[in-house]
Amino acid sequence: MKKDNIYDTLKSDILNLKYLPDSKIKEIEISEKFNISRTPVRESFKKLEQDGLILIKPKIATRVSKINLKRLFDRLYIRASIESRVFSEVRNTIDELNSFKLKLEIQKQEKLLKANDVIAFLEADDNFHRLIYSFISKESIWDFLQQNNYDYYRFRMFLLKFNKLHHEFTLDEHKNLVDLLLDVKKGDLIKSVENHVYKGVKSSNELISKYENMFISN
Repeated sequence: MKKDNIYDTLKSDILNLKYLPDSKIKEIEISEKFNISRTPVRESFKKLEQDGLILIKPKIATRVSKINLKRLFDRLYIRASIESRVFSEVRNTIDELNSFKLKLEIQKQEKLLKANDVIAFLEADDNFHRLIYSFISKESIWDFLQQNNYDYYRFRMFLLKFNKLHHEFTLDEHKNLVDLLLDVKKGDLIKSVENHVYKGVKSSNELISKYENMFISN
């Protein structure tokens, strides 16, 4: 296996919580797993450390980094600020075609949940938001917000792993957001957008406390 493939595989495994936050990860075990020397593994570890996904302490241990709650909240703060404006602009300009597209996205999410395909549902969740940004030609902003957004991605995987109902709540919120976009008289869109962005974290205090070893707050 090429060293870039090792890096990509390890990165994917960390992001998808095959290696849990704060768990040990050893060069020798990875080299044996892929039947390669330790040199390309060491190089991959250095890249993962630069990504902030592992912490290397020579002669002590290498661990998967904890999910940083401060960075996570900072990212959510930026996203909530931008997304509130995006949704407001979309609400004022949405046409029948885009309304139809949103309803199709909701139907797709319902089918994925019914099939219990939670990974595909995560992708559909992202596509739903990117679609709304695209209605005002701001999808590049959505793409920018997702760059190196590792704490948020791992937190979503954490919720899928330890809170089986989270994706059902997400679908309900998406339905509510669509209703608010299509009916200006129905409710407070901005407040609903902000609640949606923050809900996963703010509603998970007990879960975070239960698995506090996986998180860091500074």
